[in-house]
Amino acid sequence: MKRRQRGLTLIEILIAMSIMAILSVLGYKAFSNLLIARESLMETSRRWVDLARAFRRVETDLSRLPTEAWLEEARRQGRFAVPLRLSGSEGDASLDLEVYSGLTPQGRERLSYRSGAAGLTWQGQRLGASVASRPYRLFPPGYRVSWRVMSPDGGFVGAWPRDGDSAGSPRALEMRVVMPDGTAVTRLWNLP
Repeated sequence: MKRRQRGLTLIEILIAMSIMAILSVLGYKAFSNLLIARESLMETSRRWVDLARAFRRVETDLSRLPTEAWLEEARRQGRFAVPLRLSGSEGDASLDLEVYSGLTPQGRERLSYRSGAAGLTWQGQRLGASVASRPYRLFPPGYRVSWRVMSPDGGFVGAWPRDGDSAGSPRALEMRVVMPDGTAVTRLWNLP
């Protein structure tokens, strides 16, 4: 009687090695896909955080605009005050705000937003100061930003104040951001 050998045959060893190789490749591929998905998620998260941060900056600055009552008083005293100026085209626009500030003796500060091929920048300047602060980049190149204001008659215009129109203040400000991936986000704020 022959004793049966214990252990695996060559075929069984080759099959086991093939299965282990296939499982290793699948595991490596799954891990690679997980890393790629993580990077994509981090990039998307960064874009939306940048967007939320820029919207919050604009909202904070708009909340510091003078009220309609203050503007009426300034007009009665012969000082025509325009706290919001919007100019330029869709590809290269500027938004200038004159807001309340406790940092200056005049109690006001000029804030500027510039959009163009370089992205969106924000810059503050104290009234009466000869030097403005360094521009702060809110969006890098690749983001397209456009602005519109709602006029007192309810229509949207791309420039403010309109030529020859000294009556009334804009009702709302619209900011439209097109991200590098083509996603467009529009935000609308009521103005004081």
